[in-house]
Amino acid sequence: MEPNLRRLRALLAVVDQRSVARASPALNVSQPAVTHAIKRLESEVGHPLFDRSRDGMVPTVYGRILERRARQAFGHLDAAEAALVRASGTARSGRPQVWRFSRDVSFRQIRAVIGVAECRSVTYAARRLGLSQPAVNRAFRDIERMIGVSLFNRTPQGMIATWAGDELVRRAKLALAELRNADEEIDQLAGTGGGTVTVATLPLCRTLVVPRAVTRLMHKSPRLRVATVDGPYESLLAGLRCGDVDVIIGALREPPPVTDVVEEFLFVDRLSLIVRAGHPLAARKNLSLSDLRDCEWVLPREGIPSRTRFTEVLEECGLPPPLNVIETSSLVMARGILMESDRIAVLSRHQAYYDEDFGLLRSLPVELPDTDRRIGLTLRANAALSPGAQSMVDELRGVAREISAMPFAAPAA
Repeated sequence: MEPNLRRLRALLAVVDQRSVARASPALNVSQPAVTHAIKRLESEVGHPLFDRSRDGMVPTVYGRILERRARQAFGHLDAAEAALVRASGTARSGRPQVWRFSRDVSFRQIRAVIGVAECRSVTYAARRLGLSQPAVNRAFRDIERMIGVSLFNRTPQGMIATWAGDELVRRAKLALAELRNADEEIDQLAGTGGGTVTVATLPLCRTLVVPRAVTRLMHKSPRLRVATVDGPYESLLAGLRCGDVDVIIGALREPPPVTDVVEEFLFVDRLSLIVRAGHPLAARKNLSLSDLRDCEWVLPREGIPSRTRFTEVLEECGLPPPLNVIETSSLVMARGILMESDRIAVLSRHQAYYDEDFGLLRSLPVELPDTDRRIGLTLRANAALSPGAQSMVDELRGVAREISAMPFAAPAA
């Protein structure tokens, strides 16, 4: 369903007033306009949204789903307005401005702002949205006039969102996500379910946990579309907070760096030293870190938690940091380098699970003390997941329980 805010406002007014006649003056529009808005919504949703009786108009189960999600969507737009009021300084002047942003803005305007923020260019945003350049310019300029705050700075690197622009885009994306989730809930209830789930994966979960969970979910729900994304934690967290991502799985931060997300512990992972199966040290049984002083290494980049902890372990053992190092955060690259050399990689055994299972890689019998990482889920706080995202989370929890029982799993802290 392509969201239309005027129709959604009409839906909420009819729910609240239980009548088109009473909703009309509340919205300051005619009764035929309210009736038309509801009929258009029902046509778009494909199901009746109200039961009409002598007692008034009562939402159907489909109407309740759309109502709940629409209220959440407008709540995000209202929160954006409140933040922008603070940013503009009107609240400090003693004469707070009442913009009624969620009443006056359209999703066409919001999509233009999101497009410019993501593309950093009016030209590219217009091309992506299928609009003319003047239309995109007019849309975000109208919002700037509406709220009295600049959304973008023109720089040599393109149109860069201001703090106000970033906040508006984040909240607007969350509002759009609520309406996408409404579609998915309605489709699932009607038995025509599909939907899309986006899982953000951090390095320790990309080999075993997520592939196993995704495969099982798709077997149960073949109409569901699952997308996985990876990248730096900060980028994935930003995607989660704006609704582009449904869940992050990987090493927990405990506590998370922002207050609008929550973390859920699943299992403990531990770093190991991984080599190719034919490595000269693979058959050795009594090894210590000091025996590896002159070895060549494959390590994560500086600043990555696993690299930092490995360096600390060497220091605690009185050993210098390794000198002959290839840095990579790509498991594919690390695996290829191990197969082509006698280098040693610092990885989780979950990351090397299939290669160990097929006899391609081995873990050396050297303990890396205090390298346990608590693995879990990061979710938006107080957010109602879509049915598909909830099923994905359930599968991830199930796979995590299996991993906790594996012979090489680290005990829960």
